[in-house]
Amino acid sequence: MKTFQTDIAVHKALLAQADQFCTELLAHPVLSHYRDEITIILKGSTAHGYSDQYSDVDLVVFCHEGRKQEITDEYVRQGLSQRTDGVFLPLHDWAGHYNTDSYKSLQKFAIRAARNTYGNTVAVRSCTIRKEFCSNREGGA
Repeated sequence: MKTFQTDIAVHKALLAQADQFCTELLAHPVLSHYRDEITIILKGSTAHGYSDQYSDVDLVVFCHEGRKQEITDEYVRQGLSQRTDGVFLPLHDWAGHYNTDSYKSLQKFAIRAARNTYGNTVAVRSCTIRKEFCSNREGGA
């Protein structure tokens, strides 16, 4: 089994940076129009707690599939991205990055993760992504 060494100071700094990036994304000229419809999730080594000096902040902006395309189209229209299949952009000169994805994709990931953890005997009837996952920074956590 592979073990990971976490640099606690680096990890804390990355978590603070992730919080700052989330605040910035919620105020983004495009994303701010969807702030009540998006969920920003931290992923990668920082989220898993095994960050080191090579780690960065990986964020995913989740929304409904139709909104994802609207957001992507608006990024292209405003000249912020050339991609038409979604958004994948750096944060602060690649101190991190973010991309867009759909809640449906998140549901599939959650089901796959549950099966990997609990085996294929897991019965998943439905998986509803709830809005409580979204932390709206305006009113606190």
